[in-house]
Amino acid sequence: MAIVVSYGLCSAFGVFYGPVHSILPFLLLGIGIDDMFVIVQCWSNLNKEEMKRRIESHRDGMIPCFVHRNWKPSSLSRIEPLQLFFSRFLAKYLFKWPAKVFILVLAAFLFGINTWGSVLMRQEFNPLWFIPTSTYLSQYFSVIESHFPDNGQMASIYIQTTNLSSNLDRLDALIDTVQNETDIVSQVDDWFGGFKEFTAKRHAIDWMNQNMTDEQFSTYLKNYLFTQKGAKFRRNFKFEDPLQCRSAIAPPISVCSQQVRGMATLKMISIRLKSVKNIQKITQSMKMVSAAKYTKAERELKLARPYGIGAQEFYKKAEVKDEEGEKGQLIIAVSSDRGLCGAVHSSIGRIVKTDIAANPNTKVVIVGDKVRNILQRLYAKNIAMVVTEVGRKPAVFGDAALVAQSIINSGIEFSKGKILFNAFRTVVSFRTTEMPLYSQNAVANASKLPVYDSLDSDVIQSYTEFSLASLLFYSMKENATSEQSSRMTAMDNASKNAGEMIDKLTMTFNRTRQAVITRELIEIISGAAALETKN
Repeated sequence: MAIVVSYGLCSAFGVFYGPVHSILPFLLLGIGIDDMFVIVQCWSNLNKEEMKRRIESHRDGMIPCFVHRNWKPSSLSRIEPLQLFFSRFLAKYLFKWPAKVFILVLAAFLFGINTWGSVLMRQEFNPLWFIPTSTYLSQYFSVIESHFPDNGQMASIYIQTTNLSSNLDRLDALIDTVQNETDIVSQVDDWFGGFKEFTAKRHAIDWMNQNMTDEQFSTYLKNYLFTQKGAKFRRNFKFEDPLQCRSAIAPPISVCSQQVRGMATLKMISIRLKSVKNIQKITQSMKMVSAAKYTKAERELKLARPYGIGAQEFYKKAEVKDEEGEKGQLIIAVSSDRGLCGAVHSSIGRIVKTDIAANPNTKVVIVGDKVRNILQRLYAKNIAMVVTEVGRKPAVFGDAALVAQSIINSGIEFSKGKILFNAFRTVVSFRTTEMPLYSQNAVANASKLPVYDSLDSDVIQSYTEFSLASLLFYSMKENATSEQSSRMTAMDNASKNAGEMIDKLTMTFNRTRQAVITRELIEIISGAAALETKN
């Protein structure tokens, strides 16, 4: 009944009936069962006195304000037909062994059918299914679908020759001819182009004036097929003997092939055009957000610069130098947890890698998750501490103080240290900068420190901790401003590139659509001319 009603309602309202409507009976059945369970459970929650009172009140179940007078239960309501059917008829035959075998076989058969159907189930709907197959329109669409599919088909060009090395110029001309057929070919998976680049770089082969012998070609081809770029083309060749990496040359070639993909259709171009437009919206939104954050970060940077400049000036005036000894080197790399901001993180990671290679006894404290990802694979042992959740909110001095306190509490000893960060220059540029970092012993042993009065060990320790927090706060503010400006520039460039892709795809879409319209007009005119000729 639910299926009939759903068909009727869809027909009455002019709604196209599709596979999604098949869930309507189960939906209605589920709603009915849920209501039944709710009603039964509500009745079960009542105590006996409340049940008796409600029964004796003779109120209607649908309209509680209506009271039935002289009500007596119907005799039919006391009969359970399903129970009678099972007890009097079905129970006599259901528990005999032929019936049990039949039920088991039927259940196994239905289970197999359902499993097979579930495996083949696909959520797909095509209006062409409802067109009668005997009509001309259905035959027309089937022919169009077979010759002009939605996705370009992959084709292979097979070449059989006993001496491929002497026919490389003809193979190159064939590939150029196929690539120029832009109306029907969208992509050529060319192994020969990669082979020429490989031999030109690795073996200095000049393809303009080079005649390659069979032995040279076999050697170079074997080497190319075992490279990262050439490995995927092994399936394009069928050799007389198995191809082995340890052999000096490749076996003789029986057949080789070239893969070609057909031209993109309107559906493929429209899907790609839609995705590029969505990407452009995302990049434009990110640019606007970064611009607002950059304005705030630049304003806060002006207030934070005295913290870093003051600490550096003290070190210069006191002529503090690195501590002598082999305690190692400490690098504090300041970055953030977020990407899509150009070379902000990679520039710091590159300098840290260079320093670790020069001095393996280096400990790195990383502020931000991006530089950790750069260093973790090769230099995980050198990472002493990682501070995450950086960049989500503007940094305050309390954040820098917590990082400084964590570094001090970790007990890292160093004779030379520095802080790496990106110093903001302009909206479109930044400079990766190093700030010297000194230990408490290095500050205490400074040559001109005695010019300051009343400097005992407690004062020096307090100032060293405060200067570390000040330098971290300054570097975090500089890096945050550089990150936002770089992200704003990167998203602006991405939006412009997306706009250029949209223009190219739109032009391609219009050309393809015009070609489809022209083809259909030619088919209609040709069909009309054929009918006139026949008549």
